[in-house]
Amino acid sequence: MNQSKIAIRYARAVFQTSVEAGVVEKVKDDFGVLDHFLRTEEVFRYLLSSPLVSSHQKNTIFINSFSEHFSTVTIEFMKLLSRNRREQHLEAVIRNFNELYKKYKGLMVVEIQSVTPVSDAIRKKITDVLHERFQKQVQFQEFINPELIGGFIMQVEDFRYDTSVSSQLKNMKDKLTSKTNE
Repeated sequence: MNQSKIAIRYARAVFQTSVEAGVVEKVKDDFGVLDHFLRTEEVFRYLLSSPLVSSHQKNTIFINSFSEHFSTVTIEFMKLLSRNRREQHLEAVIRNFNELYKKYKGLMVVEIQSVTPVSDAIRKKITDVLHERFQKQVQFQEFINPELIGGFIMQVEDFRYDTSVSSQLKNMKDKLTSKTNE
């Protein structure tokens, strides 16, 4: 079966279970912790992906490490993932779960890259425009990127708006080099 289909099915199952149990916020937070570990802890990634570590050992390590902090739904989900030998799909499951969560909550995530932090006035203007147009709650993810030189890059779902100086310089360079090659 296609890896993305597997991840989507598991994400839907754990999302539905967490909604029914009334712990969707807790599971989202748990998945945030797991996602952080996947991105920052090489040992954790190795543990999940290694065929040399048995499902029983993985469950024992996971339960000993997280059972006091994670919801029962998250713990049972991780046991299921391990029992079915689908641990390598965890990152994609988390990504799909987060997409389902955003739809469930009516959230629109706006990613902004800029050289300096975005001012409250600009953040409010963007929020007002997007909320009026899409009737969704707006959530910001901001990243500082000095390579942009100036301006910003805004990503909203499939729409990308790039006013960065570095992109403008690249576009000018491309135009100049294409004209000299003609």
